[in-house]
Amino acid sequence: FNREILENYLHLPIMVQKYIPEISDGDRRIILFDGDYVGSVARIPKNGSLKANFHAGGKAEKTGLVYRDSEIVSKVGPKLKERNLFFVGIDVIGNYLTEINVTSPTGIREIRLNDSINIEEIFWDFIENKLNFETYATEDGTMVYGNDYIKLINLSKYRKISLENQYSLQEHLQDVS
Repeated sequence: FNREILENYLHLPIMVQKYIPEISDGDRRIILFDGDYVGSVARIPKNGSLKANFHAGGKAEKTGLVYRDSEIVSKVGPKLKERNLFFVGIDVIGNYLTEINVTSPTGIREIRLNDSINIEEIFWDFIENKLNFETYATEDGTMVYGNDYIKLINLSKYRKISLENQYSLQEHLQDVS
């Protein structure tokens, strides 16, 4: 402990987290869409490290909701939804919620690779449901009707609408607006 170093930083904002011994077994990144649980992954620290983050060398392992995870999700999820926080990753060590990540939650790829859950597909299903987006197909398969251009772009990536049909739908949307 170097008191002089500490005193040099005391005028700055400092975030402190109590040491939770269960970190030696890793933490869990739990992904929520619109407040609902959609998947999770365990992040296991490298030998000799306490950092479980993927960018710090943590290893991904399959996990579900364990310990108090379900209770935490049931309490935090509705609060996130109330605040319109649609895509969130929460971190849990042992029985403790330690972080709520709202700007760029990671773990989707690791969940897909370890648990065969297509989080990306679930994401777009949630988006479509949230926007109450309805589409119709003509007999020739052309997609018609939609509310705005951004939905067209998102839908085209998700549903793999052909370029020809994208332009047809885009023209239709412009005619209606």
